[in-house]
Amino acid sequence: MRIRCKARSGFSLTESVIALVIVALVLAGSYPLMTSTTRKLYQARDHYVATTICLAQIERARDMPYDQLLSALSNDSQVRVNETGSTDPTGRFRRTTTVTVNSPDSGLTRVTVTTEMMNRRTGLFSGESESMSYIFTSYLSSGGAS
Repeated sequence: MRIRCKARSGFSLTESVIALVIVALVLAGSYPLMTSTTRKLYQARDHYVATTICLAQIERARDMPYDQLLSALSNDSQVRVNETGSTDPTGRFRRTTTVTVNSPDSGLTRVTVTTEMMNRRTGLFSGESESMSYIFTSYLSSGGAS
């Protein structure tokens, strides 16, 4: 003897298709938000790395004798570097160090480091950059002992 169950449980095909369409619409709507957020996170990371590259170059200059600043840093123009600041012909950053003697006043030397960031989509340096300046001077000794 068989027992028949009149109540059926589960979802119909129509209900399942409607649920899938709703899920697909939600995912399709959130995709631009996710890609935009990811792009902005990478952009913020690149700005942070560029600032760190500038700071590292300034610290390198601070470790040099004052009279060697111009000769040691003058050949650092549009050098491609990687995320660590090391010279790399395929690096995504381009560092330029400018040394200006007697600026802003006589006896002072301004060192400006600018790091450009490569656009991740185009692979070109499109003008987005970070810049940092530091002013150096030589210390004068009094020569006489008291």
